Amino acid sequence: TYGYKTNRTISCLTNGLLLKAGVCVDIAISFWKCMDTLGIECIFVKGISNSQYSNALTYANHAWNQVKINGKWYNFQYETAQ
Repeated sequence: TYGYKTNRTISCLTNGLLLKAGVCVDIAISFWKCMDTLGIECIFVKGISNSQYSNALTYANHAWNQVKINGKWYNFQYETAQ
């Protein structure tokens, strides 16, 4: 479940894997740990993203992953349905 209804006093990994809930940082860290466990090269990335909501361009803190597959890097991010 995506959202802020998680316990922000516990680790991001706990939110993402055990509680199955969280925000982008929780999901990105959980995904990174899963890829690391599988031996797949993965980077955790933090930065600023832009989104188009209600016909307005907004900027927000965001976290996502980059994964190396067959020698090429791909962005991987979780998006919520709107």
